[in-house]
Amino acid sequence: MRTMSFGVFPILAAVGVMFSATQSAKAAPLLADGHGIVQLDPAFARTLDVRSGHHVFLTPKGDSRGPYIASEWPAAFEVRESQGGQSTLSFDYRIIGRAAGIKTGRLPASRSTAPKIVRGHAPIFAPIH
Repeated sequence: MRTMSFGVFPILAAVGVMFSATQSAKAAPLLADGHGIVQLDPAFARTLDVRSGHHVFLTPKGDSRGPYIASEWPAAFEVRESQGGQSTLSFDYRIIGRAAGIKTGRLPASRSTAPKIVRGHAPIFAPIH
């Protein structure tokens, strides 16, 4: 997804219901003195179903006591360092949430048959050449 102010966000969709976006590299957010606020691009924030909530996963790009999400809003979130830490470092984040406006639920259940295991022996598969 290309945005005007935040560049390109890779977005992965699964059946149009759940999706994720990752932000890193050049526009990596910064934890400064143990605190930072990440503003989501408005175009991306509009794609989230705010009633369902979303999950934010952080990956620090340096040594710290560990960042955590202190607060969340529909178009932003606050990151703090654990145990009152005062580190300054960048971090990557990934957001997973429900797509706004999609009414469908889960995929229908499917039946599959597992390979038959005979008395402690695993199934034998032919090697791929």
